[in-house]
Amino acid sequence: MTTVKDGTKTTEQFECLMITTGANSRPKMGPISAALEGFEGEVIHSSDFQNPKVFKGKRVLIVGQGESAADIATDISKHATEATVWGRKYLPTAPRYPDMALLDPNHDEEKVINEASTRVPVSDFLESFNTNRFSVGPNIVGYGALRQFMWRVMQNGKGPATGNRYIAELATHCLKGTNGHGRQPFWQADLSQWVTKNGRALGAIARGELGHIVAPKIEKIDGRTITFAGGESATVDVVLCCTGYGGSFDWIANDIGYDCNKNCVRGFYKHAFPPGWGHCLAFAGYARPHQGGIPQCAEMVARAAARVFSGRLALPKDYAARTEVEAAVENQFYIRSPGLKAVVDYPSYMDSMARWIGCETRVPWFRPILFFKYLMYPLWPCWFRLDGVGANRAAAMAVLDKFPISKAFKITPYHIFAMPQYVTSKLLAIVTYPFTPKVSLDRVGLWMWVRPKHYVLHGNSMRFFDLFRP
Repeated sequence: MTTVKDGTKTTEQFECLMITTGANSRPKMGPISAALEGFEGEVIHSSDFQNPKVFKGKRVLIVGQGESAADIATDISKHATEATVWGRKYLPTAPRYPDMALLDPNHDEEKVINEASTRVPVSDFLESFNTNRFSVGPNIVGYGALRQFMWRVMQNGKGPATGNRYIAELATHCLKGTNGHGRQPFWQADLSQWVTKNGRALGAIARGELGHIVAPKIEKIDGRTITFAGGESATVDVVLCCTGYGGSFDWIANDIGYDCNKNCVRGFYKHAFPPGWGHCLAFAGYARPHQGGIPQCAEMVARAAARVFSGRLALPKDYAARTEVEAAVENQFYIRSPGLKAVVDYPSYMDSMARWIGCETRVPWFRPILFFKYLMYPLWPCWFRLDGVGANRAAAMAVLDKFPISKAFKITPYHIFAMPQYVTSKLLAIVTYPFTPKVSLDRVGLWMWVRPKHYVLHGNSMRFFDLFRP
C-alpha cells in the first residue's frame, strides 16, 4: 500500500486487508436525478441536511420513506410552510416501541426518545419483538400471522392514534400488490422486504403536519409543480432526496476478479469473505440487518477475520459453493427488496457466525434468571461473549445484570398471543424434521410452515439437537 503525506510517498506491505468502508458510503440519487429534470427549485441530498430551521417558510418534498427520511421529514415539518413525503410504493413501518403502539397509541415516540428520564423496559423495544429467541422461534407462517393480527388491532386507532392505523394501512397496501410473488409476501408479513423502523413520520402524517404521496413515478414537472402518476401533485421550493447511500467495489474488483453485478455482497461468504480471497481479505459493515444493527454484525465479522487471518480458524473448503446457496436463499426470501443485497436476518446471521467462530451461547438450563433472559431479551452481542472462543463472561454478565427482570421486562399482549405460535411451531418442526430441506427453499412454500424462522437464512440450518433448544 502506498500513501502520500506532506508530499512524501510511503510504501508498506501487508499480508491481510480488512475493508470497513461499509455498504453505504456514497450518497446515491439513482433515477430521481433524471425524473427531476426541469424542476426550477432546489434539489439536495440528505447527506447535505444539517438543520431543519433553514427550511422555514419553504415548501419541501422529501423523497424516500426510510429511517432517515422519517426523522428528517418530521423535523422539517415543524419549520416548513408545507412538507410532503413521496414514496414510489407502500413501505411497511415498525414503531420503535410496539407495546406502546398497542397499549398507549397516543404516545409520542420522539418524546420517549428525547427524555433521558424516561425508563423504557427492555420488553418495550422493537428488538424484543424481532430479535430474541422467543420471537424467532415460530415458523414464518406463525410469525407472519402474529404481525397481521397486530396490524388489525392497530387499525382501530382514533385521533392522534391514527398514526397506528396508518402503520396498519401501509402494511396492508404493501402486501396487496405482490408483483407476481404469490402469497409468500403475505405470509412473511414484514419479512419479505425492508422495513422502516421509525414511527415518527406516521404520527406527523396522522396529525396533518406532514403530507404523504405514494405514486410509482413523476408524470410531469411544470416549474415548481410536480405531478405524480395517479394525479396527485405538489408545488414545492425544495426537493430533499433521502434516497440513501451506495458502495462500490470498482477500486478492488479487478484485482480480486469479482463480478460486482452478480450478487454484490451476497457473493461474499457471510457478506464478508470473497471466494478465493477470504484467507487474507474481509469486508466488515456489509451485513445490514433487517432488524438489529450493523455494528453488531461487523463485530462478529471482525472476530472471525482475526482468527482466519491468524490461522486459528479455517474457512470451509467449499465456502464458495456455500456462498452461492446462501445468496440464492436470501434472494428468494427478500423477494420484495431485490436491490438491497446487504440485507440479512440479524438473529440467523449472528448465530451462524457464532457457530463458525465457536462462540455459540450454551443454553443456561440450570440458571432460571439467565435462562429467562436468554429466551426473552434481545440477541445482544454480549450473549456471544459468555461461552467459547473469545469469551469474557464477567463483562457479558455485567451487561446482562444491568437489566434485572423485575425492572426491564413485563408481559405484553404480544407475548400472550405469540406463545401458541411458538409452541406449535416447535412441535411441527419436530414432526417434520426428517423430511424438511435444511438449506434450500422449496418452491411450494412448505419451508414457511415447517421451519422456524431462525433456521431459514445464512446457512443457520436446524440441527437435530436444535429441536429441543429454546
